[in-house]
Amino acid sequence: MKNVVIIEDDPAMAMINKRLIERLGYQVINSSLHSDEALLFLKSNNVDLILLDIMLDEDRDGIEVANLIRTNSNTPIIFISSKKEAEIEHQISQIQHIQLLCKPLDYNELQIAIGRVFVEM
Repeated sequence: MKNVVIIEDDPAMAMINKRLIERLGYQVINSSLHSDEALLFLKSNNVDLILLDIMLDEDRDGIEVANLIRTNSNTPIIFISSKKEAEIEHQISQIQHIQLLCKPLDYNELQIAIGRVFVEM
């Protein structure tokens, strides 16, 4: 079973995303509300996929977190955002293994995105 980490600062959205991921047959092994907590977890745990909110906490945004993750790992990342903007798409295009989905997540879109990630691995 593939292991997924969710990094999302909104507890309600994190729970919804967790349920969607589990419904797709994947195991959510961590759901972090804060970027520091997530980065610490990722340093000591192997994961197959990261679902990462772009608008995180006041310390750093999801793009900064992805860049920090990339210093140690090539784990695939799917970004989630409440809005799809050209600037965001440009920023994440510089980070490898990325997809962008808009909130609220659609079950079918998420299924397709995760399927693509694991086919590319």
